[in-house]
Amino acid sequence: MSDISSDAFNAFDTGYGQVSNPATLDSILLVMQSLQNATRQMTDQNAEMMSRIKAIENRVNALTSGDAPEIVDGSSRWKCHVCGKVLQDAATFKGHIRRLAMPSSRPKCHLNPQDLHHQRMVARFGSDGFEFHQRVPLFCRAFYGFVRAAVSAKYDDDESFFLISSWIAAVFNSDMPIPVLAGSSGSGSSTYCSS
Repeated sequence: MSDISSDAFNAFDTGYGQVSNPATLDSILLVMQSLQNATRQMTDQNAEMMSRIKAIENRVNALTSGDAPEIVDGSSRWKCHVCGKVLQDAATFKGHIRRLAMPSSRPKCHLNPQDLHHQRMVARFGSDGFEFHQRVPLFCRAFYGFVRAAVSAKYDDDESFFLISSWIAAVFNSDMPIPVLAGSSGSGSSTYCSS
């Protein structure tokens, strides 16, 4: 028994012709537990990412479906598509969009070149080589021209809301023509929009 070292005494046969000791087995067990935890975290992250992707797909489909816009209650109906401000009625909305098209020196409502929603909003306005800042005035004039024609004695509030919502939906969907109303200052004409 004096010929057997203490390591060999604590070692045992793994069944594959190798001898292992408890310290090695503990190390392997710790590595396997770490891998299992990492795999569980990645599975959870993948499930969360798939959920977020599905939500994004649903949102994109809703924006590009071309379905009729939903009529909402009057309290939140007149929400600015640019800044998100909720306005009290159609006339106030029209004035707000007028200030977007003809801004003061310190506009509260403006298009931000870093905002992906704003980038998509102006993308169809101007020529292919135009940059964001070149597209903004074209979009603003076209949007205000359309709003000015839609919010008039010719249409009731529901019709105005529907027309404006349809125009915005078309702006985001390159497969849809941008609607034009009589007196809308070429909101969908070739001088403002690219096809």
